[in-house]
Amino acid sequence: MPMPYNETNAEVGDKVLQVLKKIDTTISRDGIDVLHRLRGKPKTDQNKKCPCIVVRFIVRKTRNNIYSARKN
Repeated sequence: MPMPYNETNAEVGDKVLQVLKKIDTTISRDGIDVLHRLRGKPKTDQNKKCPCIVVRFIVRKTRNNIYSARKN
């Protein structure tokens, strides 16, 4: 996911929820315990990767359902 300058955790959360909606997984913000981007180097032409997003869910079953939906 592209990372705009001065992105807030709320904006990251919105992006994650949009992706989850695309794989037909319904979850609210209450189901997410921790959510943030990893630190990364400034984006340059040589470093085109954006920092990853870490999501920790409250319920392990939710995480497992998302993993299985991702594979299908």
